[in-house]
Amino acid sequence: MALGNNQETYIEYCPEDGSCSFEVKQNEQLILKHDNFGMLYPELLTGDKVVLKFEYKRNQEKDVYDGSYTEQVFIELDPDQIELEKENLKGIKILFARLCYCKGQTGYYRVKEGKIIIKKLQDKTYEIELKFKIHDIPQIITQIKKVFNLL
Repeated sequence: MALGNNQETYIEYCPEDGSCSFEVKQNEQLILKHDNFGMLYPELLTGDKVVLKFEYKRNQEKDVYDGSYTEQVFIELDPDQIELEKENLKGIKILFARLCYCKGQTGYYRVKEGKIIIKKLQDKTYEIELKFKIHDIPQIITQIKKVFNLL
């Protein structure tokens, strides 16, 4: 699976009924905004952070109108402190999205409960392992494990 910067990675924990992708966005930042209805949404802007984006898209049935289903996870990291291990996600900007025709159970949510480990494997190669839970809505993706490269 290719990254946005054409470097290779592997993806674990991708459900068999869909496809997953992973992007490393360097020199960007994750800005959390609210729309006119008070709903949270992300905006990626040029910045001094590293943003990791995981996306799961369920295969859509041909005859189902509004049957698309996507989950996304955004993680903002400080490039000077990529390696970390936390049992508490407080202080780390992590956003989960459930995008579907699911009345009252779609949108973006701050991830507050879980565990994250990012360790250096080689010079610019890292592994991330994230386990998390959102209590407000159903979710399919509850863990991510990836190897990724920084430029």
